[in-house]
Amino acid sequence: MTRSHKLFSLFITLAALAAISVGNGLSAEEKFWLPVGLKALKERKYKDAIEPLTKAIKQSSISWSADYHSAVVATSKVRTEKEYFEIKNRNMYVINSCTARGVAYGSLGEYKKAIEDFNLALRAFTLSPKAMCNRGRAYLSLKMPQEGVKDFDAAIKLAPNLAEAYANRAAAFRMLGLPQKAEADLRKAELVRKDTEHEYVETIFHRECLVNDALKLNPKNVVLLTERGMVCLSSNQLAKGIEYFKKAIQIDANFFEAYGGLSDCYMNQENFDAALAMAKQQEKMRPNDSKALIRIGLIYFNSQRLKEGAPYLRRILKLPCKTAEDFRFRGLCQIGLGKPREALIDIEKSLKLDPRNPHTWDDRAMCLHDLKLYSEAIQAENQALNLKPNFPSGYVHRAQMYAKLHSLEAADADLDRALELSPNDKSVYRIKSAVEALRGNLELSFADGQTGNNPFNRSSRPITKGELIKEISRYSKIISTIPSQPAPFYDRAVLRIAMENLPAGIEDLRSFLRLSKWNGRSASYAASLLALTLRENGQANDADEVLKTAAKRMTPANSVPIIEFLLKKKGQQAMLKASMAGNTETRDRLLLGIYLWQNKRDAEARNQFDWVFNKGDQNIDEYVLVSVYRQRLTSTPRKERRQFDSRSRASRRSFSLSSNQAFHSSRGMGSWRCHIFRAAQFVSSAC
Repeated sequence: MTRSHKLFSLFITLAALAAISVGNGLSAEEKFWLPVGLKALKERKYKDAIEPLTKAIKQSSISWSADYHSAVVATSKVRTEKEYFEIKNRNMYVINSCTARGVAYGSLGEYKKAIEDFNLALRAFTLSPKAMCNRGRAYLSLKMPQEGVKDFDAAIKLAPNLAEAYANRAAAFRMLGLPQKAEADLRKAELVRKDTEHEYVETIFHRECLVNDALKLNPKNVVLLTERGMVCLSSNQLAKGIEYFKKAIQIDANFFEAYGGLSDCYMNQENFDAALAMAKQQEKMRPNDSKALIRIGLIYFNSQRLKEGAPYLRRILKLPCKTAEDFRFRGLCQIGLGKPREALIDIEKSLKLDPRNPHTWDDRAMCLHDLKLYSEAIQAENQALNLKPNFPSGYVHRAQMYAKLHSLEAADADLDRALELSPNDKSVYRIKSAVEALRGNLELSFADGQTGNNPFNRSSRPITKGELIKEISRYSKIISTIPSQPAPFYDRAVLRIAMENLPAGIEDLRSFLRLSKWNGRSASYAASLLALTLRENGQANDADEVLKTAAKRMTPANSVPIIEFLLKKKGQQAMLKASMAGNTETRDRLLLGIYLWQNKRDAEARNQFDWVFNKGDQNIDEYVLVSVYRQRLTSTPRKERRQFDSRSRASRRSFSLSSNQAFHSSRGMGSWRCHIFRAAQFVSSAC
């Protein structure tokens, strides 16, 4: 396939997405040919696509739907929603058929035929941004960049969020010898692509244009006024939406759909009383109507008035479920009634029918959250955000789950992203305040050496190897859920070093430094511990390289006394004096003791370990290492270690303790366990 053919093939998906709007109002035969042609395009069978797409175009060529002005006139006369959607879908059917065949011809190198088809699409929708963009691409293939630029300019003016228009105009600028303009357009295209909804711009724009132009011919059409309100609602222009819905109700007080749209606008404004009044008016007009009941249930659900809304939620549960949305709303009702397990069953059924609905994945995440399965909940929320990256509620909900795991940096990052997307959402600020309060409570509890979740007691019993393994497994689970957060890697590294699994500890420390980008005082401690562990593992050259990197990366703001000692910038006494002044004495003395032990200065090492054991802060992450190295001082003389590859032999290393052997003194027991709850707090406390 030539380069031009490849470029044309990029539009296949776009045409397929636009075809989603084809629905009611087409005969069985018409429904057949366009999907067949699109399927062939997706499979890159361009010649096979021509015949069914030609039949689809012939079916509609004699219809009013092939001409945009005729479609507008017909739309202005609709009396029901069904009639409106029939006209809209017929018109989109013509646009998609012509555009799809143009793509097929362009992919086969028949650019003039492709331009003819894009002209047919523009006859069916004179303001079609994608038809303009595709025609411009064909002009480029014919070495006519000036004509292409005209089409791309027009497409961008009509639809500023159409990424392909910027990318193609960049190609035209390159052909015209304008590299700076080309680079600017490529940057803009990349920025627009981050919004997944840019692919649907044609369908959305067509809907807006058709309704607006039809309203100019018949400004008192209640169907069109309501549909215009729906367009405003979907774009979050709530005040304008309310204005259009009220106009429709003033003209026809019995128009059912207008009350529903008005209720949804009020609900999005969190004016729940007004939303409920409109929804109940709907239900009064059509008792037991499923849409009205579900709307009422959602209002009670979103306003947290679950006790008051319970009767409606129970009524919704009695409605038959057929579609993905039916099962989804049924699941939401189960959540509202405090039945997350039952809700999860309905949400799973909804996802089987429609696995690409980000809101349903978000609902699944909240079910798992209510079941206290936070890691699984985060995975479900990740799915929602993959499908809809600009989803404020998804970031807010995931932040709440991160907070439950005490991963507060991740929670903060998600809340900041939510505020970028929805700066006026007061609920985000409330949750952000709650996260800060949680951070403060954790810091206070750590300072006191207490945590409410601590299953151990300081004076109860020592930690066993089995408990260490269990905690390593817990951190591994956290890391698999949030692999981009550095703090859990440091905590797991300390535990692995305590169990003499040095290669795995080294790997975790390297991951911590990579993810933290060597920022903060915590990175200085991680670099110090990494250098010492590499030396103990027989990798002296690697240890020297780490220290060389630290010397380049560390600044006065993030340096700590022990790293300056290891870099030979400070002597031992100067280091200890600096430690006392900076409130870092426990960590510095512990790591100094390890250094002295490695250099066979056992008496000096014992003094440092004894000081840490008797006077040090037991709430630091590394406190678990105190008893490990004190025990090594009393063990048999050590042999020089051979170098170990961090990816090998780890599984063959023997543990120094049996599963029933005491691993820590009773004094230090609770202190070690306390660090488990510092997964997100270590960086902030050490920086």
